Amino acid sequence: MTEEMKQDIAQENPSNAVENKQESPSDPSLLQEVMAKKEKIKALETEISKRDADNEKRRIAKLEEQGKLKELLTEKDSTIDNLNSKLESQSNIVSNYKQNLVNGLTSDDERKEYLSTKTVDFLEELTKEKAALEPPVSNPKESLGAVRQSPKNLKKVWDLSNEERKENWDEILHSYTKNK
Repeated sequence: MTEEMKQDIAQENPSNAVENKQESPSDPSLLQEVMAKKEKIKALETEISKRDADNEKRRIAKLEEQGKLKELLTEKDSTIDNLNSKLESQSNIVSNYKQNLVNGLTSDDERKEYLSTKTVDFLEELTKEKAALEPPVSNPKESLGAVRQSPKNLKKVWDLSNEERKENWDEILHSYTKNK
C-alpha cells in the first residue's frame, strides 16, 4: 500500500506543477494592468486619507468656533433659567389673584371649583357685574351682615305708657342722642 500511495503522490505532484504554471501570468499586459490598478488604489487611498485629514481639521476648527458658541449657549441657558423663575413667580401671583376673585364671588366649594377653571378676565368681569348688582350700604359703619330695624315712630316720651317706655328705652335714648 505504501507503494500505491507513493505513486498517487507522484501523480499528484505533476498536476500541481501544472496548476502552478497556470497561475503565473503568461501575458505581460495582465501584469501591467494589475500593477496600474494597484497604483490607482494607492492613489485613491492617499486621496481618501487627505480628505479625512481635511475633514478632521474642519471639525476641529468648528469645535474651536463652538467654544465661543458654548459661551453664548451658557448665557442663553442662564437667561432661560432666569425667565423661567420669573414666569413661575408671575404665575403664582396670577393664581393668587384668581383665587381671591373666586373667593370674593362665592363661598360654595363646587362653584369655586367651577370658577377656578375660568380666565382671570372673565372673573374680573363677573366681579364687576356682582358689584354693580349689590345695593350700596347707606351707613358704612354697619357691617354687611347686620340686620337693621326700621326706626319706630315713637311718640313723645311723656305720651308713652310705662310698659312701652321699658320696651323701647334704648330707642328713646338713641333718638335723643341723635338729636344732639
